[in-house]
Amino acid sequence: MEYMGFVNRTPFASDQFLAADENGADVLSFIVKATYDIKNPSCIVVADEQMPINLAGEYYGDPSETSLKYAPEGDFTKTTTDIALIGSAYATEKPQPMVDVSFQVGAIGKTLRVFGHRYWEQRTIVDQPTWKKRHPQVRKVVEMSSPQPFERMPLVYEHAYGGWDRSHPDDARHACDIRNPVGRGYVTKDAVFEEPIPLANIEDPNNPIQHPQQAANPIGVGFINPNWQWRSQYAGTYDDQWKLHRNPLMPEDFNRHYFNAANPDFISASYLIGDEPVTVQNASIMGPLEFRLPNTHTEAVIRMKNGDTERLKLNLDTVIVNTDEHKVFLLWRNYLNVYKKIDDILWAKTQVIAS
Repeated sequence: MEYMGFVNRTPFASDQFLAADENGADVLSFIVKATYDIKNPSCIVVADEQMPINLAGEYYGDPSETSLKYAPEGDFTKTTTDIALIGSAYATEKPQPMVDVSFQVGAIGKTLRVFGHRYWEQRTIVDQPTWKKRHPQVRKVVEMSSPQPFERMPLVYEHAYGGWDRSHPDDARHACDIRNPVGRGYVTKDAVFEEPIPLANIEDPNNPIQHPQQAANPIGVGFINPNWQWRSQYAGTYDDQWKLHRNPLMPEDFNRHYFNAANPDFISASYLIGDEPVTVQNASIMGPLEFRLPNTHTEAVIRMKNGDTERLKLNLDTVIVNTDEHKVFLLWRNYLNVYKKIDDILWAKTQVIAS
C-alpha cells in the first residue's frame, strides 16, 4: 500500500514535518496551531482566519539588530511551554512617565515597570569654598534624568536593559550585554558620558536601576533570539572535536532546552494543559484583560501499513498573547521516532479530542 498522506481534522492550522533529532534519527513531528480573537477583555473566540504555522519566525527588523517577534514554529519538540506577550504598555489616562504592566498565565507571571525615555547625564558641580578647602572644587557626577511622559511603549527587548556601550573612543573598549545585545542602558566602567546615554525603559520593580554600572536583568515578555546567551548556552560546543566526530549532527552537549524560546521567567516548569487563567494589565487599549485559555486537547493518529495504530497526545507548548493585534495563538506539538519506519506509515491525521 502506498502512503495515503496527512489529514488535518482540527479546525486549526496543522501539519506534519519529517526531521532529524540531535542524533540524526528520523522523527515525524505533528504541530497544531490555533488562532483566537480577543473579542472583549473577558472573551476569546476561534478566529475565522487561522494563521499558518510560521516556520521562519519573524523579527521586528534586521535579525542582526532587532529582537525576535515570533519564534520559528517548526522545531520537532519543546521541553515545556513557552509563554510570550507581544504588545505595548499604555498610559492609563494621559501621558505618564511610568506605568506598571503585569502579565500572568496560570502560575507564571511578572510585573514590569515601564518608563518613558530617560538618560544617564553627566553634569558639573562646583562646590563652594569652605574653611578646609579655600578654592572652589569642581567635580563631575552622573545622574538619571526624569522619564519623559509617554502614551504607548512597545514591550520589546530594544527597550529593556542591555545593548552596547560604544561611548569610549577606543573601539577595543566597546562591549555588549550578551543576554540582550539590542537593549539599552548597558554601561561599562570605561564609559564616557560626553553625550546622554539612554537607560532601559523596562525594568524589574523589585530591582530598580540605581547606578550606571548596575548589571540589571533584561526583563521582558517576548521571545529570545537564538544567539543570545539565555538560549545559546544550550546549543552545545562546536569545536574541533565536534567537527571530527559529530558534524553534521548536533554536539553531544546539545540540550533541548534550546528549543524553548521564551524569556526564562516565562518558561513553565511543565506543560500547560489549557483552561489556565490569563490576566494582562496596562498592555491593551481594551483595558485590563482577564480570560481563560481554551480547554482544548489535540492528538495525532498514525496508521501503519501492518494495521497498527499509534495515538500521540500533542503537548500545549506555546502560548502567545498579542494584545497589539488582539490575538491569542496556541501551539500543540509532539513527535514520533520513525527511524527505519517512515515507509511503514500508511496515513496520519491530527484531531481535537475530548477533555
